[in-house]
Amino acid sequence: MKKTLRATLLAGLGAAAIIPALALTGCSGTSHEAAGTGSPSAKPSATASATPAAKAPVAGTVANPLPQGTAGVTDKGSQWDVTLTTLNTDGTQAVLAQNQFNSIAAGSQFVTGTLTATINKNLLASNTGKTVSASGSVEPVFVGGDGKIYQTFTDTSSMAAVDNDWDSVPSVIANVGVSSSGNFAIAVPSTAVAGGHFGVSNEVSDGIVYFQ
Repeated sequence: MKKTLRATLLAGLGAAAIIPALALTGCSGTSHEAAGTGSPSAKPSATASATPAAKAPVAGTVANPLPQGTAGVTDKGSQWDVTLTTLNTDGTQAVLAQNQFNSIAAGSQFVTGTLTATINKNLLASNTGKTVSASGSVEPVFVGGDGKIYQTFTDTSSMAAVDNDWDSVPSVIANVGVSSSGNFAIAVPSTAVAGGHFGVSNEVSDGIVYFQ
């Protein structure tokens, strides 16, 4: 009888011990799940970086031509500030009316404008006071939609003698602020005018600054 009672008591104690153990195991699992960080894909990036803003194209390039009347340099360090004004992609009739000997080749037209060049602070001390020719340093150009560069002397079958011709402007004494200004007419194939740009070329480096 005593053995039976002892066995019953031991059996009861065993069951009682198992229940808290199970309870503790269950708490441990629940606590681990709550403290977990979830799947790796759900983690926020600690090194997220903003996309850098796109830089505007350099002023005076084909992608960002200068407005008429705005001064630009044909190349870094150039002693000439240049600008174009009164630009016209269809100046044929005005050019032909200026001189009876002016002519235009079939399939071409004159693009016209005024070029002003001013000596800037890049003037070398060794060149100050010397006689310089602006027209021999910078030249008006038209870069056609066909990618070709047209100048006043490119088309020898056309002739444009215009008032105050840029190629005939007088030389000047080199001092900062001294300017030269003259008109130009460039014969360009009509098919190359669309998509083209006016510009000023540096005759030494062949650099070009573009205008609208």
